[in-house]
Amino acid sequence: MKLIYRVPTLDEVFETTLWTQEDDQTPYWRDWLYRVYPSLDKEKILSLPWIEREKCLKQELAQIYRQVLPQLEKQSKSWNQLFESHQEELTNGYSEAFDVDAKTLLNDMFACPNLNPISPRYLDKHSFFLFYRMDDDVMMRTSLHEIMHFFWFYKWQKHFNDSPVEYDVPHLKWVYSEMVTDTFARFSELKKFYGDYPAAYDYFYTLKIDGKNILDLLGEIYKLYGIKGLFNDGFDFVKKHEKQIRQHIQKSESKDI
Repeated sequence: MKLIYRVPTLDEVFETTLWTQEDDQTPYWRDWLYRVYPSLDKEKILSLPWIEREKCLKQELAQIYRQVLPQLEKQSKSWNQLFESHQEELTNGYSEAFDVDAKTLLNDMFACPNLNPISPRYLDKHSFFLFYRMDDDVMMRTSLHEIMHFFWFYKWQKHFNDSPVEYDVPHLKWVYSEMVTDTFARFSELKKFYGDYPAAYDYFYTLKIDGKNILDLLGEIYKLYGIKGLFNDGFDFVKKHEKQIRQHIQKSESKDI
């Protein structure tokens, strides 16, 4: 496995940020941009029809990009050095967690310090984008979270031989992949990089099925049966309770941040 951090192009900034401002987005995803950039007039921007809103946001983001470009360059260099210093340890950790030889896989990953405080990933490109103001610890934990998805779906595809179309929002396989990041962060060798910090979305830690947290249940399955247990017993459990899970997510994401 190999990961390179580099500065995003302006077009990449637009592509990885503007989706959060589309009409169908909930406040959970949309409002972070205005929280970290108070100079953006949220009420005015969101009142515009999409074509005008997009044009306005591109102008604002381009201005911010030019201002912070030296910081993006600095972060790319610093983050490369930090990740490389843990390369061997991380390779061994992913090999153990996912039952693979990580030395031979995912040698084309790249990541970018980005203006968007949300961190989107692209499975087909083995890439992801991180908020440039993250400190080193948060950056490392977030990077490991995204890399977990790449290994997870590599193994998942080998196991199920299904369609990658279902690996992203809003499919249940995507929802499930966001849950099991906690499993690997707590119950594999990758734990040393997380400690007690959460690896999954906050709302999964308040999701209880029959009185027990769903992430604890998945952790028990992994400890007993490994990754194949998650593929089979774990996913069967999630499918059985899909309605309750989606209701919990919808309720959580409809709240203002």
